[in-house]
Amino acid sequence: MPKLQFPKFDGVNPKVWRDNCESYFELYQLPEGMWITAAHLHFEGNAAKWYQAYKQTHHFSNWDHFCSVVEEEFGSDDFRSAMNELLELKQTGTVEEYTNQFHNLQFDITMHNPHYDEMFFTPQYVRGLKDEIRGMVEPQMPTTVQKAAILAKIQQKLVDRNKGRSNRIPQHFRPYTPVKIDTKPQAQSSTLWKDRQLRDYRKANGLCFHCGEKFVPGHLEVCPKRNKPQAHALALNDLDRELSDEVLNDLAIEDQLQEDFGQLSLNALSSQDPTNCIKLKTRVKDKVMLILVDSGSTHSFINSQFVQLAHLQTIPITPKKVKVANGNWIVTDRVVPNLQCYCQGQTFAVNMVVLDMDPYDAILGFDWLQAHSPMECDWKNKTISFAEKGRIIQLQGLQDPPLQLSAISAHKTYNATKGNDVWAFVLLDHAPPQSLSLTAVTTQSTEITTLLHCYSDVFQDPKVLPPQRTYDHAIPLLPGAVPINSRPYHYSPMHKTEIENQVQQLLQAGLITHSHSPFASPVLLVKKKMALGDSVWITES
Repeated sequence: MPKLQFPKFDGVNPKVWRDNCESYFELYQLPEGMWITAAHLHFEGNAAKWYQAYKQTHHFSNWDHFCSVVEEEFGSDDFRSAMNELLELKQTGTVEEYTNQFHNLQFDITMHNPHYDEMFFTPQYVRGLKDEIRGMVEPQMPTTVQKAAILAKIQQKLVDRNKGRSNRIPQHFRPYTPVKIDTKPQAQSSTLWKDRQLRDYRKANGLCFHCGEKFVPGHLEVCPKRNKPQAHALALNDLDRELSDEVLNDLAIEDQLQEDFGQLSLNALSSQDPTNCIKLKTRVKDKVMLILVDSGSTHSFINSQFVQLAHLQTIPITPKKVKVANGNWIVTDRVVPNLQCYCQGQTFAVNMVVLDMDPYDAILGFDWLQAHSPMECDWKNKTISFAEKGRIIQLQGLQDPPLQLSAISAHKTYNATKGNDVWAFVLLDHAPPQSLSLTAVTTQSTEITTLLHCYSDVFQDPKVLPPQRTYDHAIPLLPGAVPINSRPYHYSPMHKTEIENQVQQLLQAGLITHSHSPFASPVLLVKKKMALGDSVWITES
């Protein structure tokens, strides 16, 4: 076995040093009584000076005591400082440099507290990336830091490549600057909308996107402005502008984003039952489907749970991002095509995007409303009329039911639940009249009355402390036990008032005394029903 040097310690990373020392002791079978001596002989710098000063007034009982003192002296603030640096870490250089810095702090944190996992570190890593890199990594939703780092490196290469292309433009090239006629200062804004108008104009008139000349087969080979920047070009108006490949690509990407973008309104996600909206109850494959007519949603959506319940067939689509009312994004990649809905004797078809949403089973969005325009809507009577395949369909929205109770059999309850026609259950307990309760109390059996009278001392409320016995109740503590540092339990104002009243009554009765012990336990209040229908608060701990 080759000879290994004993780990030296200069006051940095005491946990790593301790682990190396114990590995050295295990490798060379060094007796435990010599561990402290062998360790402090290899202290250097400030650590050696500290040991000389500390041993004059203290004594080390064993190796664990020695290591705990060293870690307290040189590593007590390592975890806090590493956590602060990690939370404040931002990318300033390359992705490789940022990843190395993040991993260094990540290992320092997990070395002191192993309970932090990838769910904590991965979002923090993505949050510290540069804006142009973070914007492409976040939609991928990486689950580990390693995957996020790989995506960031790929995006870094794309950013560097685009910068390299822009840097290769000749210095003598002068981009187009429109002639300013109005001398009034105008707010600086993007000119991409002008490029879109120019592109659409040339496309409609059969002109070349780059030079504006008549586009014929073979024109791209002789186009004078395709990928050939002009050094002394003078534009007289906006129609003479040049549309480069980068501008055309930006327009295509922006058009695609506008087409794939979806939005779900607040009414479609609210669990409240608003009265100023139109809701329809339809049937799909013997299942009741609750639909909300919502013009604030861009598409028609269907709940994924209802799709599984009704066993509907779905087809895959290009992943579509849907923005909900709280600003979050939901990605969906399935759609139910040509869904046949039966409502009030009428049948209509609709394409619905599958989405995880609550509480409605489906949403008829703006795309369905636009496809069936013109449409008559009577918002007061909650009716809509539209044309479907040459026939007029009129649907009546759900009206608010009267507040009443009616009995329902178990068979009807089962069928309604199986058909998705029940959204909530409420269990009601019938309370007998007060007179019946008094009669029941007065007609107690004589056996119970005799029993209560015979053991009346057991059922009386205690007025004094219990007598001392051979073995009094006690909770033994471990030597050197430290009280648990936890936040106070929050009570509601009603519970807090009840606790204070009961504590005051117990103090006055002498059943409890003031205590200064650092140990405590939470108090729970449980409402118990009494014989006459009243209820009292019972304190439990």
